[in-house]
Formats: sequence, C-alpha cells, structure tokens
Amino acid sequence: MPGIFISYRRSDTEGYAGRLFEGLKARFGQDLVFFDVAGIAPGQNFHKVIDDRVRSCDVLLALIGNTWASSSDKTGQRRFDNPEDFVRLETAAALKRDVPVIPVLLQGAAMPRQDQLPDDLQGLARLNAMELRHTRWDSDLAQLLETLEKYVKPQARQKPARRRRWIAAVLTGMTLVISLTILLAWLARVEVPGVVGLPIEAAKAILDSQQLTYGITESDKTAAAALAPRVLDQQPPRGASVGRGTRVELVATRVARSVTPPSPSAARDAEFERAIVGTWRSMRTVLNGAFLDIQGTYHPGGRASWSGNLTYQRQRTPLVLSGTWQVNQGQFHTRVEASSAPGLLPNGLAGEAKILDITADEFAYVDRADGKTYVDIRMK
Repeated sequence: MPGIFISYRRSDTEGYAGRLFEGLKARFGQDLVFFDVAGIAPGQNFHKVIDDRVRSCDVLLALIGNTWASSSDKTGQRRFDNPEDFVRLETAAALKRDVPVIPVLLQGAAMPRQDQLPDDLQGLARLNAMELRHTRWDSDLAQLLETLEKYVKPQARQKPARRRRWIAAVLTGMTLVISLTILLAWLARVEVPGVVGLPIEAAKAILDSQQLTYGITESDKTAAAALAPRVLDQQPPRGASVGRGTRVELVATRVARSVTPPSPSAARDAEFERAIVGTWRSMRTVLNGAFLDIQGTYHPGGRASWSGNLTYQRQRTPLVLSGTWQVNQGQFHTRVEASSAPGLLPNGLAGEAKILDITADEFAYVDRADGKTYVDIRMK
C-alpha cells in the first residue's frame, strides 16, 4: 500500500522514530505508515520485500542521528560498508527507484558528506533536509506533516463521507435519539480513583484529571504532616461510578499552617532540597510505551547520577546518566550531561516537575512532560 516509509537505525534514533511514528499515525493512519522491517516473515527474501515496499511507497523519511553514518557492528566494521545493512538497502532502493527521500535530522545532527557515504547513497547528500528538535518538536513536526501532505493524503480527510453514510444507514428515527442519550450518559460517568494515603496535592491533581470536584475536611486523628497533609478517607469510595463533576469529599490530616507557607519561597526550596538529597527509585511507562526502571541519586550541591534500564519493544537498554538538579520556586529541575544511550536519552535532556510532597519514604510530583502525577520511592 502506498504511504510513508520510515527508515532509521535502532542504535541511533529508535526512540525518536517511535515518537515520530505516533505523530504520523495520528495524521495519516497506521495503514499508510511503514515503520519497521521486523514485520518481514521468516523465509521471505528481505532484499525483495524492502525493494517492493520502498518502490510502492510515496515518500521515504531517512532519520539521521549523530551516529547514523558512523555506526559499527559487533566486529567493529562500519555498518554502511556492509551491503546487507538494512538502512543502506532501504535508502539506496528509494534513490534508485526515484522515490522522494526526505532526510530528517535528529539530535542536532548534520547532513553527511558524500565522502562519508557508499556509492549507492551519495545522492542523499545533495537532498534538502528537515530537522526535528526535541525543544521544538510540535512545531517541527507540524512543518514535516505539511510537507508530507504533498505526497500522501491524510486518512482523516477520507472519513467524513463514510461516517455520514454509516450514521444514515444505522441510526435512524428514535433509535438515533435513544442511542445518543445512552452514549452521552455513559460518557458522562467516570470511576472514582482511590486517593486515600496520598498527599492532598497529589489527590487533588488526580481528581482534577478525572474531571471531579472535591471538598476537604481537616481531621485531628493523626499528627499534622510536616510538609503537606495526607488523605485519610474519601466519599464516594474508590471504584464508584459517578457523573463527571461529582464532588468527592476528602478527610485530610490537619494542615500545619505555621510550617507550610502558602506559596513557594526560598525557605521552602531549601526545605525541599534537604528532603530530596539521597537515592530514589522511579518505575513508570514513558514515551511510546517504553518502561523506565531507574534509580536517581541526588547529591548536595546539585550533582546527580542515574542508573537502571529502559525497556522498549521487549528490548532492555542499560542506562547510566549523570547531570545536575536544583529546586526553584517549588519546581524540580534536572539536566542530563552524559548519557550511555544518547539515542534514547540524549545529552542536554532537561526535565521539570512540580513538587507536591516529600516525606522520608516518598517523593510526589507532577511531571511537566506529560502532566501526570508520579510517586518515587526512597531507597534505604
């Protein structure tokens, strides 16, 4: 099927390729985006399959990172010097068939020179490239999508006519009215999340994400929290099905007003800094379904080190990172200065989170990258 062929080197731009695939799929539909040669069945001639798929596509995106041209195999041989290299085969087939090829530069990479490329790829060096920058991903992606629409028609533009025919044929008369009424009632209901035991700010953020309101009653059943109150009870209980906008009544520990200032301050930041110092374990699902299991150690003075694993498409990649951290007006900032896997977590990658609460055992925060609330566990 004609469409977009993504050519990338896993050791170079795998994480970026997955993120780009999601953006292309949203605009053009999954059927019009070919992402990975892993789908080639055993026994098939991969030369022929690649040649057929590249020949039938409307445009090929050549994803180029910092090690795209220089990457070597386990024997130390440069991959591009191997005529069986998948990336070389894909790109050369497109150039040979006069398929439009768009070089896409990632990680601040520059276009390779002709003398860095094998003979069958030297035409690539003369092509105009586009850039996808981590710091301007949305605007760069929008420009790339606009360019691709010159070659591929988005599926989204083909749907309205089919949808109108389907609605006209199936939903008629009273059936339409009843179906829409049931659907709207179902969509307006949500399942109440369990927030008992969480810091009150984390509980409020979770309820907001489910479009639920809340009321808070203070209780003297336990001692006041040093940094922030915690939820003791909730009504309706966890798992109850309610309409959006329903008020959830929370019972929380009494606020220590003399300890917790109403807004971020230098004293508050110093308190957070003392509480953060140490080692924390974070386990979460990140971009494109990758699973991160990593320990971060935050040293006094702002130095940081991280180690662990990132699992993507059943492939586990060990990570060793170093960088800096700081707290400013209640915000936790980190920056990677050295990465053992720059293709997945590049040097210079910056993170920012709003601190909700820090105790002896837990660090609760809202990650600005995805707006989700996370709780890290302190390692003893």
